[in-house]
Amino acid sequence: MKRLFCILTAILLAVTLLVSCAEDASKTSSETKPSEGQETTEGDTRIYPDLPDTNFEGAECRILVNLPGAGDWEDWGSRDIIADEENGEPINDAVYKRNLAVMDRYNVKITGIAKDCHTLSAATKQMVLAGTDDYHIVTDYLKSMISNITAGYHVDLATVENIDLSKPWYDQQCVIESAVMGKVFFITGDMILIDDDATAAMLFNKKVLTDYNLPDPYQYVKNNEWTYENFCAMWQGVGKDLDGNGEITVDDQFGLVWQSDATIAFLHALGGRIASLDNDKLPVYTLEGETCYRIFDAVGKYLYNTDLVINCHDYSAKYANIYHMLQDPIFTQNRTLFNWVRLRVVENYRNMETDFGILPMPKYDENQDSYYHTVNSNTCNTIEIPNSAGIDPEFAGFIIEALSAESTYTIKKAYYDITLNTKITRDEESKEMLDIIFATRVYDTGEIYNWGGVADAVRSIMQTKKTNYLSTIERYKKPVAKQIEKFIKTYEKLQ
Repeated sequence: MKRLFCILTAILLAVTLLVSCAEDASKTSSETKPSEGQETTEGDTRIYPDLPDTNFEGAECRILVNLPGAGDWEDWGSRDIIADEENGEPINDAVYKRNLAVMDRYNVKITGIAKDCHTLSAATKQMVLAGTDDYHIVTDYLKSMISNITAGYHVDLATVENIDLSKPWYDQQCVIESAVMGKVFFITGDMILIDDDATAAMLFNKKVLTDYNLPDPYQYVKNNEWTYENFCAMWQGVGKDLDGNGEITVDDQFGLVWQSDATIAFLHALGGRIASLDNDKLPVYTLEGETCYRIFDAVGKYLYNTDLVINCHDYSAKYANIYHMLQDPIFTQNRTLFNWVRLRVVENYRNMETDFGILPMPKYDENQDSYYHTVNSNTCNTIEIPNSAGIDPEFAGFIIEALSAESTYTIKKAYYDITLNTKITRDEESKEMLDIIFATRVYDTGEIYNWGGVADAVRSIMQTKKTNYLSTIERYKKPVAKQIEKFIKTYEKLQ
């Protein structure tokens, strides 16, 4: 009996150990399990890529990136791929460490090749037509590379074996809204930063706020009252003729400074879209709907008032760089309450003496389900694989996945936690606002593909201060429908 008891005890102990091991194994999912050679610590919650242990034996992966452009394009060069050494600057050092980690882990060489920001699309096209492998990966401006997509010069990333588009290091909203017919030819995510830089936001000057004894806009956000009407009401009494010449000029004070691209940002913020994807992932023109009419009525009600609002694009002929020479000084010299920006611009105010805050774009009203923030197609970089005979998409996809996963814990952290939340923001509330902004980004299919020039027409509504915007929208309805029909036929043939 005693022997039987010992045997039963041993069996029970063995079963207990097996169950325990099985439970532990189930907790270590494929998402958190590191590849061979990746060190972990106890309690490691990091998410790792589901990539095979691979030694590329020193193979080179070449990534085409954009240099800053002249004039207004000065701020929009790549800073997320190339870093030759550490220099103490958080983003540069994070890029260096990210690249080094991936190169060491997979024995691969990563080389960034920089070209003028307006030539990347042409360089990609030239390479694809030649069938060479000059660049395995391209990070081009969203709007610039659209013609390359429709010409078949890019690979459908949804078909690339080593890329898992469901992973958190890819912007899921971009994946969803760009997937026309389920095909994904470009993505954004943690591997690059310019998609974050290109995101719309609103800044406010705290000195002007105090001088006019205005309500706290942060409280509006907290109370779900950050609406378009409350936003506009705040700056109605702020405009002022500072130099006493009897007219409002660029040297005076305003309630709001912005650019023509903000027209699209307000359209999205107030709940509108130029086009959306239906249940079959086909684009549908939505600009002519009642929602958009209501939005443009609201825009025309307040934002045409040149005594209170200054559109920097009205002065493009006068300034070589309307942002640094006009928009920035108006804000830093305390001559506007609100300043519409894309987030890259916030870094220009690092040394601003007056405190400022960061806000989401306002909602249309309190019943709107969410805030919405445009990722500007003119300045947003995306990640693509060229469809060239000389390129192995699986190799390029492997590197994209590896860099993206590593970026979550390196350059994304440096950008968000160190640069934006520590070096740039002036208060804790701005950090909360950034969380809202990044969680509610919009990629408008209609703006991106700009069928028949409709997105440009929307921008021009504000730049030319048109009051007949309804006729403008209606005029584009039939041409856009024809362009979409043609686009769908072209898209169906893309591989």
